[in-house]
Amino acid sequence: MSALQAARFDEAKREFAAFLKIQPKHFGALNLIAVASMQLGHLADAEAYLSRAIAINPRSSSYFYVLATIYRKLGKAEESRKAMEAFVKLDRESNELEQKRREFLKDGRGEGVARE
Repeated sequence: MSALQAARFDEAKREFAAFLKIQPKHFGALNLIAVASMQLGHLADAEAYLSRAIAINPRSSSYFYVLATIYRKLGKAEESRKAMEAFVKLDRESNELEQKRREFLKDGRGEGVARE
């Protein structure tokens, strides 16, 4: 990573940390600060932020994918395996739900359904 990239990740991390003081349960910001921390090599910070994001939003498969990567880099093989299993399970469930939604709309059963 170049010095410029590191400076950008460091700045992003500071900005997300400031935002989290206002919105401490914003799981998206927690995820982004975890990714920035991981890129900077601050793996313990990344693990802590991502664990908080997962506690708030445990259905996001991508969080588990990043967590598996962090655990692997930390040498926590068993934790990495479990996080990857959670990722695969949630990703599969999400894909199945999306397929059902598409079939529902394709069959015309979704007509008249209120859309947000």
